[in-house]
Order: sequence, then structure tokens, then C-alpha cells
Amino acid sequence: MDKIIPSNSIPNKSEYWDLIASTLSSYEVKEISDNGKVARRVVNDDYFLVNDVWNIHEIAKVPNFKDTNTKRIAHNLYFECDSSTINMELKFVFFSQLFSDRWALRSLFKGLNHSVKLLGEYLEERHPNLTSLLDLDIEKEEKLWIFWLNRKGIKTRYITTLRGEEINAKTLPAKSIRMIYNPLLRLTDTRDEWEKDRWDIRELNKRYDFGFNVSSTSYYIDFLGIENNSFRKVFKEYIKGRLISGKNFVWGTSLQYKVFVGNFLNSISKQNPKWNDLRELERKHLEKYLEELNEHTTKLTNPKSYINKALKLIRNFIRDLQTFEKFEDFAPKKTVHRLIYSEDIPTVPKKSDDDINYIPDYVLEQLFDNLNDLHPDVQPIVWIAFKTGLRISDTLGLTQDSLGRINGKPNLTTDIEKTYVIGHKIPIDDHLADIIAALIERSKQYSNDDNNPERYLFVRYR
Repeated sequence: MDKIIPSNSIPNKSEYWDLIASTLSSYEVKEISDNGKVARRVVNDDYFLVNDVWNIHEIAKVPNFKDTNTKRIAHNLYFECDSSTINMELKFVFFSQLFSDRWALRSLFKGLNHSVKLLGEYLEERHPNLTSLLDLDIEKEEKLWIFWLNRKGIKTRYITTLRGEEINAKTLPAKSIRMIYNPLLRLTDTRDEWEKDRWDIRELNKRYDFGFNVSSTSYYIDFLGIENNSFRKVFKEYIKGRLISGKNFVWGTSLQYKVFVGNFLNSISKQNPKWNDLRELERKHLEKYLEELNEHTTKLTNPKSYINKALKLIRNFIRDLQTFEKFEDFAPKKTVHRLIYSEDIPTVPKKSDDDINYIPDYVLEQLFDNLNDLHPDVQPIVWIAFKTGLRISDTLGLTQDSLGRINGKPNLTTDIEKTYVIGHKIPIDDHLADIIAALIERSKQYSNDDNNPERYLFVRYR
């Protein structure tokens, strides 16, 4: 591609900058054949490295982005920070997000273009000598950034609706500093995933095949919320061991432990700021935590269930610390039964097997009266879940080989994740079979080894 504006020389030849420079010096082209196979080749081209102005028409020549609609958007993306090293980091993030398909080319040029310009102005004003975005205290800086935007008269909040509830959300300029900082931190952190304070299940799954709900966006477990460094280190080691053992402990379980046990550890740390272990943990510390827990649950619809869950997970955690030899210098001296009493854990009434919560008829009537108002991609999900009783996660996990027939009668074959049932067959009617057959045909038409290697029926093809 043609050069536009050469940038300054590449900064310090450290491992960090070498990684950024080498990444920007080439890119991978993906070419998809008619049979869905993907051919990949590396193109050695330093366009993204040496140019501080990227032109959308030049980038659109790369086969990966040939179908991008470049109308009515800015033609150039400018990296205009005073610091050449900051420009390098920005280009590195944008390049990596673009070629990994995390960000679309159009979104980059249309949405983030203005935010990059604003960020350059902000850094020039507040941090004229900054050489790396990673030197910022992002928690503090994000607040200062939003305050600066507000002072400039730039909108930073808007009201939107999520799951029927109005929420106060950040605008694109307001959240852009995090959108740049977080990928930069992730992309340049070459440590083993276990050593990091934020684990990505997709990375761990490449080595261990833990399995996780691919239709969920809960890819990360972030331990930075645990304020005490010693507590955090031990808790990470505990979660790692439980995941690797694999016995009744999956990724979703680890996320629950992070919430409940993490809050408990923060409570103990607040009560005893100088502690580096739980050796001196006593009943009085648990009683203080129980007060906080009950105050927190006053506005919840089912506080008993929340408290029950929290105390059971904390009890399991303490018991395991006292059982596993490697935690003996950290575990409480007092046994878990002297710390958490059975009376502390509220009883949550069990439902009878006959006590089934059916969706009321008047709700179903509203749903199907307005079904056509839903997005066309969502409508078949509703039909399948309604007619089969499948959870949404299991419905979204259906693949091109899910539809079958036994003795001429159609059935749907799927795995039930929650109950670990593999190859469960569900009889369905001919109408639903026709819907699924159409979905399978559509999936086969648009899928390839790059955008849908698992051959799911419900997937974003780009």
C-alpha cells in the first residue's frame, strides 16, 4: 500500500516496543474459497507502522475488508498525539482489534475517529511527557477523562434500556479510553494466563478444554477487585486448582466464587488491613461480614437465596483452605464449623417436583401477538425455546447436524449443558422441523471455516 505520512523513528528497542513494531510490520490476509475453506498468508507491509494517517480506501484493498461499505464515513484516521510512542500504542490497538475482527473497519473510521482526536488533545493538556498509556492509573484517569469531556461540552452519558430497565450508560467518547487501554494491556501482557489478574477463558480453553457457554459474554474473571494482594494471590491459586481438578467446578462456578468469596475477602481485609492471611480469623469477623451481607440484600427480591449461596461458597472455600496442605500457612486456625454456624445459612424452601413455574397464558399471548416485531434472527430462537423447553444457552448451541428423524418423526439433538446430558433427543413437530431445516440451510450458505468453524445455527457471520 502507498505511504502517506512517515512517522518518527521507532522508540526504545525494548521487548515491549519490539512486539508492537513487529506486529505492525505485517498483517495476515484471509481468503475464503467457495467450499468455505480459509487460506491464510502473511503480507510483509509496514503501512500501519510508518503511517500516522490511515486511509480507509487503502485498507479496504486488503481482502479481509473488501466488502466494507466506505460511503459516508471519514476517509482518513489520524494519529496526532505529540508523543510518537503513544501513537504507536494507538495504532497497535486499532490494528490488532481490526485484524482480529473485534472491531469493524467502518466502526473504527466512523465512531472512534473523533475519540482519538479528543484523546490526543487530552493527553497533550494533562500528560505532555507521557510515553506509554500503560503508565496511567486507569481507574483515576477515566474519571478525569470524563470530567474533561464534560468541561468541553461533550456528552458522556445517555439513558438506554437493558432487559426492560432504564440504565445510565456511557457514550462512545466517554468509554473510549477504556476501549483502548484494556486491549493494549491484554495484547502486550505476555505472561502466562494464570499469572495475570484477569483471566480469559478463551485463552485457557486452548490448553485445558475447560468448556464454557459460548453464547455468553462472560469470558473474563477479574481478580483486581480483591483489594488485598496476598488474599488475591491465594484466591487465584485456589480457583486455578479447582478448575484444573475439574470436579464439580466449571468456569461459571469460578465466576460465582469470585463474586461471593471476593466480597467476603474484601470485608475481612477492611476489618484487618494489616492481615496477609486468614490465620487469626474468628467468629466476630464473620458476624461483622454477616451484618454487611444482610444490609446488602435488603433490596434484593430473594435475599435468603443470595445469603444461602454466599455462605455456602465461603464455607466451601474455608474448608478447602484447611484441607489442602499448600494453604496451611494461610488457612484459619479455627475450624470452619466454629466460624460459620449452620444457623447462619437461611433455609431456601425446595420446590416440589410438581411445582412448575409455567409462563402465564396472558404473557404468552402478548409474546406471540408481538413476535413479528422482534428481529427476524430472534424469532426462531423464541419458537425453538418455546416448543422444546430448551434454555436459551442450549438453543443458541444448536448446530447444522441437530435435526434428525427416527421412524420418520423429526427430532432435535443437542447437549444440555447444565445437567451434562450429551446427545439429548427432543421430539418436535413438522412446523418446527421446517424452521430448523431453513436455519440449517442458511447456516451452510453463509458459514465457512473462519466465521463459523463449529457450524452453529445462530451466529454472527462477521
